[in-house]
Amino acid sequence: MRIPHIILFFIFLFITTPVLSQLHKDTKTLKVGIYDNPPKIFINKNNEPDGIFIDVLKSVAEREHFELEFIHDKWSRLIKMLERDEIDVLPDMIYSLERDSLFNLSVPLLSTSLQIFTTKQTPINDIYDLRRKRIGVINSSRQKEVIVERNKTEHINCEILSYGDFYELSNAIHSNEIDVIVAYRFFYFSELCDPSIQPTGVVLDLSEIHYGLSKNLDSEIRIKINKGIIALKNDIDSEFYQSLNQWYTKSKTNIPVIVIWGVGVILVCLLIVLIFVVVLRQQVNQKTQTLKARNKELMITKERAEESDKLKTVFLQNVSHEIRTPLNGILGFIELLKNSHVKDSGKRYLNIISINGERLLNTINDILEISAIETNQKKLRLKAINLNDILKNHVNIYSEQAKQKGIQLQYRNSLTTAQTIVNTDENVLGSILSHLLNNAIKFTDKGEIELGCSIQQNNVIVYLKDTGIGIPEERTHAIFDRFVSANLNLSRNNEGLGLGLSIAKAYVNMLKGRIWVESEYKLGSTFYFTFPTNSISVKEVDS
Repeated sequence: MRIPHIILFFIFLFITTPVLSQLHKDTKTLKVGIYDNPPKIFINKNNEPDGIFIDVLKSVAEREHFELEFIHDKWSRLIKMLERDEIDVLPDMIYSLERDSLFNLSVPLLSTSLQIFTTKQTPINDIYDLRRKRIGVINSSRQKEVIVERNKTEHINCEILSYGDFYELSNAIHSNEIDVIVAYRFFYFSELCDPSIQPTGVVLDLSEIHYGLSKNLDSEIRIKINKGIIALKNDIDSEFYQSLNQWYTKSKTNIPVIVIWGVGVILVCLLIVLIFVVVLRQQVNQKTQTLKARNKELMITKERAEESDKLKTVFLQNVSHEIRTPLNGILGFIELLKNSHVKDSGKRYLNIISINGERLLNTINDILEISAIETNQKKLRLKAINLNDILKNHVNIYSEQAKQKGIQLQYRNSLTTAQTIVNTDENVLGSILSHLLNNAIKFTDKGEIELGCSIQQNNVIVYLKDTGIGIPEERTHAIFDRFVSANLNLSRNNEGLGLGLSIAKAYVNMLKGRIWVESEYKLGSTFYFTFPTNSISVKEVDS
């Protein structure tokens, strides 16, 4: 009876082997070009492909069962290889008409802006500061195409030097071979952009970044790649957003090996302690089961709250990236247009666009600021500060804004030299003052605004008095609430979300102080807020 079973086994093996061999043969291997442009794409210290584009491509390949073969070379050679079908995919490609005719471009993965990077020795404030400068770019890149075109159309008369990769560019600016680097903003997040290289506010181009695909690449594979990218971008927990969070954090610190070993030892000790605790918990008697059930319910509630907080944090990060970046680009181009030969009527329209753009940016900043406070992302950093200097500086900063409305802004100092030194968070205090001053100037059309302070029983009392429109008595209790205005009948000249005073109140609470207002309708208001001095001696500050 065994002989027929053996014969059947070999027949089955003979039939299935070609099928399995064919399945293995059908697995598609994509040849992927790699060049050094961290953090988007590069070869890491372990000599492995890395970066945002590689993380996404690996995730898509795993889902669609592609094999990836990486080929490392210079950008200029890789783009020629893609044109000759020697590779299938070249990540990090900016759209142009020529490239659109030579290759297939995937759906966009990232949006970016072309910026100018320089050093302290070469300040750049607008594009015309590039005259007679030596500009470094990557050879055969979109950056080079843009700067060559702007050089011709705007008669900048600069010298354009091409390099193979960003490592060569970084070395060139350090060795004074070039004055500036033209690169997309992701260059700032790479380790090559050290503190001596600074981004400027000059924006040359806004673009979206794709994967470049060979024209002869199978259409089914192109569809799978595009679907994979779309799926990752629509899932906030996907490898795409994990990669963004990893590479957007710009770290310049090299951790010593001994510190890594020390952390490892601590983690091992913690693991041993954790195992010991688990063993002990297993010996707890049956009476603790009720308590464990309750703890389990609390943990589920905590995890849900943490998940909600995580989603909110990811949302804020995406809002910051996806709204602030293009809005800053728009405002940057408006400033460029103002400096160009535009008629007076055109400049007036540009001013209107600029003012409303700034208002939108301030609104977004207020929403992000109040959300950061709600999610406890704001932490106090106490240090010794000169209170008198902080108050005077804010008066100086807002004097011009008040002067444009015909308002006199003054500071009344009643502190002694010893009282001016207090221990608090300078940034939080500055934000409180900024929101109160903005509010006072906004709602004061004539007269004056006075800022002053005093110290009583180890508490700083700051007041801001204005001669503005005042607050109706029935509305004084609501002005510190979010999205609430003191006067429900305000004209659109005083529009806003009503977040300024609520942000100020939240910061005062963080400083363990309190805030209130005294007002007479149509006569003016006086805002007060307090916080502890936590006083330290002048001698301690100087040391």
